[in-house]
Amino acid sequence: MPEARHVLAAGLLASLLSGCGLWFGAGEGEVSRALVLALRERNSEPITLAELTRFPWDELLLFAPYTPQASVCQALALSRARCALVARGESSSDGEMLMVFREAGQVVHSEMHLRSHGDFLPLPDAHLTPATAVFDVVQDGDGAGGQPWLRLRVKGGA
Repeated sequence: MPEARHVLAAGLLASLLSGCGLWFGAGEGEVSRALVLALRERNSEPITLAELTRFPWDELLLFAPYTPQASVCQALALSRARCALVARGESSSDGEMLMVFREAGQVVHSEMHLRSHGDFLPLPDAHLTPATAVFDVVQDGDGAGGQPWLRLRVKGGA
């Protein structure tokens, strides 16, 4: 059954690629999903982003909705070809933004984040580290479906 082996190999490859921390499809990523779960469980307690990641990182860059990939590549100081491999995707709606995690200057994880899973806008002025990516949770009205709209503000920031 060669077809069964191909299906098994494709499934194994997809699972390996999803585990490598790069964003490979539509919808939110693993950090975004972990964030919305933490927001639900912890209510309005501060959120430490490093507690929600399964990979080492020393810098987080957040990109607003509609940021062109060329701008992302420039901010990451990557060639277009390299950038397309490690920071795939481009926000195409108000409801999503790109999160890029780096360690020692290398992209280790990138994904789309749904703002309904915690809104980082307005963006922090500086790149964040595991020590500074600690957020106060502020309810700011209601989002779609009557769920509270939760804004994430850098703890101790304005």
